[in-house]
Amino acid sequence: MAKRINKHMAEEKKTTSASDSNNEDAIKKGESAEAVPTKEKEELESEGSATTAAGGVEEVEVLKEKVNNLEKELEKKDKTIEDYFKQILRLTAEFENFRRRSEKEKEDRFLQGKLEVIKNVISLVDVFESAAKMINNSVSNENTPIVEGFKLIYKEFMNFLFKEGVKEINPINCKFDFWYHEVVESVEREDVEEDTVVEVIQKGYMYRDKVIRPAKVKIAKSTKKEIMH
Repeated sequence: MAKRINKHMAEEKKTTSASDSNNEDAIKKGESAEAVPTKEKEELESEGSATTAAGGVEEVEVLKEKVNNLEKELEKKDKTIEDYFKQILRLTAEFENFRRRSEKEKEDRFLQGKLEVIKNVISLVDVFESAAKMINNSVSNENTPIVEGFKLIYKEFMNFLFKEGVKEINPINCKFDFWYHEVVESVEREDVEEDTVVEVIQKGYMYRDKVIRPAKVKIAKSTKKEIMH
């Protein structure tokens, strides 16, 4: 009986030892199985980090290239804007010159037209003054309504010239000046200096600082003859 019990216990011990041995092998196999994925994971993480780093470098290079392209485009646009600005300045200057020329031409045309009207009025004044001399020589017609009307019209013409800034050139007893006088005759005079205006044949007129018509005059010349040596 005791032998059976001992034999049974020995078998149980043997079974337990085998079981424990099997468990240890399984644990070792499990640890080995777990170790493999961990190593692969580390390798994958290492590869991922390397890939990420390489991708970051490439992305930086791409960004640099984009920045360079943008800078070139900005330079081109700045050059284009500068060209447009220069064109605008040139066109503005040309337009200003054109405006000034147009205004000057307009003023010149207006002045020319005004001078033509003034010259025509001066011609009428000449006629009226010639007629006035004839009337003055005829004493019987001095106070007639026709003469009074004639004088009134003459006065209106003179007022018009005065309002427009027209002035008579009155050169009597002045030295001859070819800018304002036109000599039609020279007369011998001993009482005045040579080249002095002694008589006005036809009145001269000025508009502001512009001579419309020089005065036609007679000037004095010396009566003394040079003595020949």
